[in-house]
Amino acid sequence: MPFALCSASEKLVSEYAGIPLPAVYDLDIITFWALLRDGVIYNRAQTETGRKWLRNAWRITQTEPETEKLKAKYGERGN
Repeated sequence: MPFALCSASEKLVSEYAGIPLPAVYDLDIITFWALLRDGVIYNRAQTETGRKWLRNAWRITQTEPETEKLKAKYGERGN
């Protein structure tokens, strides 16, 4: 994209929360970030490609192995 968007996150929060754009600037930062996160998740969940992106995003944030799935696939000893 040849031009950077300066207020895309504010617009997303405004549309998601149903509030006017100027009101977004009156939100405290915690509320803004929470609405931005939820707005991004909501928008991504509207398409199959977005849902795939969300599943992958969730997967790469996991820090613990899914031991039951691993045992089912490779057996108790990993053979």
